Amino acid sequence: MPDDLIYDVGQHRGEDTAYYLAKGFRVVAFEANPDLVEACARRFSREIDDGRLTIESGAIAPPDAGEAVTFYRNEMTVWGTTSPDWQERNQKLGRQSGAITLPRLDFAEALRRHQAPYFLKIDVEGADHHILDVIASSGVTPEHISIESEKVDFDVLVEEVDRLVSLGYRRFRAVQQANVVGRRLPVRTLGGGTVVHRFERHGSGPFGDDLDQPWLSRDAVIEDYRRIFRLYRLFGDKSFLRNLPVIGQFVRLGSHFRPYPLPGWYDTHAWRGA
Repeated sequence: MPDDLIYDVGQHRGEDTAYYLAKGFRVVAFEANPDLVEACARRFSREIDDGRLTIESGAIAPPDAGEAVTFYRNEMTVWGTTSPDWQERNQKLGRQSGAITLPRLDFAEALRRHQAPYFLKIDVEGADHHILDVIASSGVTPEHISIESEKVDFDVLVEEVDRLVSLGYRRFRAVQQANVVGRRLPVRTLGGGTVVHRFERHGSGPFGDDLDQPWLSRDAVIEDYRRIFRLYRLFGDKSFLRNLPVIGQFVRLGSHFRPYPLPGWYDTHAWRGA
């Protein structure tokens, strides 16, 4: 397993790719939306030419999805998805989608071709569980991994953490993405130095030693999520406040104009370390 390779699964506009490249890593990025693929190819043309970045274009899906996959391209580009359920959820939140057909991207084949990464960032609505299935069957587990955590059903959140435990991960963090947007923070490079990086809107933020946040056990991170879920129940997608006549209008309006719906987005970071 190369210790200088990161998979950016859900590249979007390259917000995280730029951070990983600044740290000195090689990056294999995966993106479905063809407009975003084209934009990233322009943005990172030098890094692509230098062999530091490879962009894999297509919709990640299991083989039984067929070779052509329906992708719902959303006006809120970070919400693009292959999942009809996610598309319906986005529509209920006032964000419209248009369906396009894309070639299926075989993640297992890409994993064999590029080798397993040191860090695997997964942020693809509707395909995250398939990617974990591929990792499980490959027998090679990245040292670090991050997934966008469940924010509606607490039991599903616990299942997500336990799935990571089953893959061999022992330390966890519940990481808020929204509070790093626009901040310039020192980050460590592969060469042992430090560079200042500005974290962009819609990025996943720091990982590993760049996070000033303790690693937790499985039980401790679940307790952390209990606190977070109390906020989700007040302000999240299925908040009871949304159904109240007046208050619900303010909650929905605030979610529409904020870059992240209240109370933000959390990723679960996991590390194989003791």
